Amino acid sequence: MTTKKNICLACRASFHDECQSMWDGLLAATEECCCEGAFSLDGQDLIDDFNDEREPIEAYFEGYTGSKSLNDYVDPLSTGRKEAVKKFPIKPGMVCEWSWLQNAGGGVVPIIGCPGHPAEAVHHGPDKNTMCNIEGNVHRICAECHNRWHAVNDPHYGERPTLPDGRVDASVPFLPKGEWLAHDDKTLAKDELIHAEDKRRRDEARRHGSIPKV
Repeated sequence: MTTKKNICLACRASFHDECQSMWDGLLAATEECCCEGAFSLDGQDLIDDFNDEREPIEAYFEGYTGSKSLNDYVDPLSTGRKEAVKKFPIKPGMVCEWSWLQNAGGGVVPIIGCPGHPAEAVHHGPDKNTMCNIEGNVHRICAECHNRWHAVNDPHYGERPTLPDGRVDASVPFLPKGEWLAHDDKTLAKDELIHAEDKRRRDEARRHGSIPKV
């Protein structure tokens, strides 16, 4: 929620191009500053009755922090992905968040996690609406787990929802058809199962030429 007290000093002084949130990478792709230009050059509100507590914008999921309605974005697919990277950055040395899990990623076919490969991808799921950037739906995972999940789960999704004008409809979830499961970050798999699955994936990748043969 945006409030006066949350607006940075640069924007309060009307230096919107020096917005601290912009430099910290906290803004959505379509936002230019943290106050959206609500302060004029003389330091006064451009909006006569700027509310100290703005009403939260409605979304189908809890935790939406965007500055406008989900369907007001020209390219919500790209905007959501950029926001996900900002909110859930992959830090140096981070390992796959699905490592050692029995039912990783959720969906129709949850997968067995890896033995701790480096995190490389910011993944949305089971809800593949990229504007749904909340805990439990955004995962920082390795390339092997990412590829495996999409290979076995993508066939269970239909076409991404769209609006009459052809834009992606970000106001509704993009979930698999039929029954599906939420991501389980608690149940661990047996070590031998994890290593056997990791070997199977690597052997399969070698057969397809994705990694060199030993």
